[in-house]
Amino acid sequence: MIVNCRNSEGFLKQCLDSIHNQTYSDYEVIIWDNKSTDKTFEIASEFSESDNRFKVFKGAVPLKLGEARNMAIQEARGEFMAFLDSDDLWHSNFLADHIKALGKWDERIFGIGNVIEIDSAFNLLQASANDSPTGITLPPKNMYKKLLKGNTIYFSSLVIPRMFFIQNAGFKGDYVQAEDYELLLRASQIMKCYKTGLAYYRIHDGNATSVQQEALFTESLQILEKHSTHLWGWITFKLTAARYFLYLDDPTYGQRLDRLRTLSVGKMDLLIGLTILGMVTIRSELFRKKAS
Repeated sequence: MIVNCRNSEGFLKQCLDSIHNQTYSDYEVIIWDNKSTDKTFEIASEFSESDNRFKVFKGAVPLKLGEARNMAIQEARGEFMAFLDSDDLWHSNFLADHIKALGKWDERIFGIGNVIEIDSAFNLLQASANDSPTGITLPPKNMYKKLLKGNTIYFSSLVIPRMFFIQNAGFKGDYVQAEDYELLLRASQIMKCYKTGLAYYRIHDGNATSVQQEALFTESLQILEKHSTHLWGWITFKLTAARYFLYLDDPTYGQRLDRLRTLSVGKMDLLIGLTILGMVTIRSELFRKKAS
C-alpha cells in the first residue's frame, strides 16, 4: 500500500489505523512524507516503530503528487498496489475483499471499490457516483469508455498489480491534479476492472481537488485531447471546455477564449461543448421535474 502525505497531521492517524485494522494482514505500507512541515513524519514513525509492515520515507524536497507516488512505488515489493490518500479510510475488509477477487485473475485486471463520502467528523455525505456494478468484471475498453465521460473512480479505492507500473511506467510527471485520471485511462485500455470492497473519501477544506480546480480543468483538457479520437473522448473534451469556459472569471468572452486557445480549444469546440452542455442540462431538468 502507498500512502503519500504532506502536512497531513489532522487525518493521518485515522488513515493508518484503518490500514492497521484490516482483516487481511499480509501487506506492506509505504508511507511517503512529501517534505511535511508539521507532525506528519512523527505520526507515521509511531506506526513504523510498532509494526514493521509500515515503512516511512521522507522526501528531500516537495514533489508533485504523481512524482511522489512514483518514488514510493520504487520502494514497494508487493504483488498488488493500493493507494490510500492520507485523509481517506478503508473499511476493515477492504483488502480482503480485493485480494479474494483479484487473486483469481491474471495480471491484467485492477480493482476499484465502493466509496462513501464523509466529512471531517466522519458524517456520511453520499455514496459513490461510480455506477459500475459490484462483483462484475468489466472487460478492457468498457471502463475506458466510462472514464472518457469523466473520472468517477476515487483513487483511494484502487488496487492494481505492481506489474502494470513495471511494464507501463508510472505516473506522468506533467500533471499536478489529474495524474490519477491519466493513469486510469491508460490502465483501462488494456485491463479488466472488478469492483468490490468499501472505502471512505473525506471532503474537507484542504482537499487538493477543491483548492486547485482550475488546474484540474486544464489538465483534464490536455489529457482528453490525446483521447479525442474516441467518440466519448471527443464529446467530453468539448464538454469540459464548455464547463471550464463558464468556470473562468475573466470579464470578457475574448479573454476566456484566449485562455482556451492555449489548450487547443477553438471556437467550434466551445460552441459544440456549450450546445451539448445545454442539452444535458435541459434533459436533467426534465427528469427532475418528472421525478417530482
